Amino acid sequence: MNIGMYSVCMSIKKFLIITFIICLCIPLISHAQIKIIELMYNPEGSDTKREWIEIYNVGNSFVDLNSYYIFENNIYHKLVAQSQSILNPGEYAIIVDSFAEVLADYKDYFGKIFDSTFSLSNTGETISIADNSKQIIDTITYESTMGADDDGASLQMIDGTLQTSKPTFGAVNVLDPIVSDTDDASDVSTSTDTSGGTSSGVSSHIEQEPVVSYSPTPSFKIGVGRKRTVCINTPLEFEIQVSRADVRPRIIWNFGDFETEKGRKVEHVYVYEGTYEVLAEGSFDGHTSISRTEVVAIVPQISVIQSSSTISIANKGKSEVNLGGFILKFKDETKYIIPKNTIIKAGAVVYKDLDFGQVIAELVYPNGVIYERFDTI
Repeated sequence: MNIGMYSVCMSIKKFLIITFIICLCIPLISHAQIKIIELMYNPEGSDTKREWIEIYNVGNSFVDLNSYYIFENNIYHKLVAQSQSILNPGEYAIIVDSFAEVLADYKDYFGKIFDSTFSLSNTGETISIADNSKQIIDTITYESTMGADDDGASLQMIDGTLQTSKPTFGAVNVLDPIVSDTDDASDVSTSTDTSGGTSSGVSSHIEQEPVVSYSPTPSFKIGVGRKRTVCINTPLEFEIQVSRADVRPRIIWNFGDFETEKGRKVEHVYVYEGTYEVLAEGSFDGHTSISRTEVVAIVPQISVIQSSSTISIANKGKSEVNLGGFILKFKDETKYIIPKNTIIKAGAVVYKDLDFGQVIAELVYPNGVIYERFDTI
């Protein structure tokens, strides 16, 4: 073999070796392992911002859903994780248009959830999920004739077809049709229908427990109340409501700021501004019920001005404030505690007459932290 031929052979050998190494280094990309498995396209009652889509990782590796998309009506709607964007093998996630509205319906859900911008048609449409390169990886088409149309049910992919069932919301799909109060339960079949048929009825909304398979409703439910706004350094009362008078559950609260408390009625103070998820867990006779709500803790934007024997208190913030429990301290060492539930709307001004000779020295939070000192009047 001459030198020229030898050089050509060596060059080809090196090329093949380098190509093999590069192929080993390129990671295998698993497409189409994220599936759309459940749709709540028309919730019972108003569906504004209460629609949701459930997805499932059927693959053997995790998927980072950051920059994935919902593809609807030729528009790509980006997914934004509420906390973690990684979906592990065998894990479910929910895609919503509004965290607040959807989680108000499913307070017991603590799984992964993503925000997006979409509006599911009440008559039917085609919905797809696309990866971060905008490649479509799964598609589902539904019609209102399939059911789950304003009756409390959802459309779920069961045995390869969309069927109506009670919402599972972040758990395995199970055929469990909703039955109205007037229906005879014996008329409802719970067998799996692989022909694409549907079963539906009318019922009030039923919240589902975040479990991996369907289980009976617990013997009691607890509730923690509505979303609230509170000033920092101000005690906020929480009280559990229980669905059954004969049940007295053991309650553990988590206030979302690394603080916990036990008891049916408790009080908590937030010292930092922020939005907190408050969770209460009730346990009784082997059963557990969980409920949660949201608290927004704000720093009030209050302006206090004294003019002669009158002071004005102005709320210069964008939210109403409850000044109940705040303390006005005067230079003669007297004080005045603002009455409970003294609410001042955003932009509003209220006035208070003082005793003769009183001069304001400090405005103090209910827990004793000074909000503002007034050195001169």
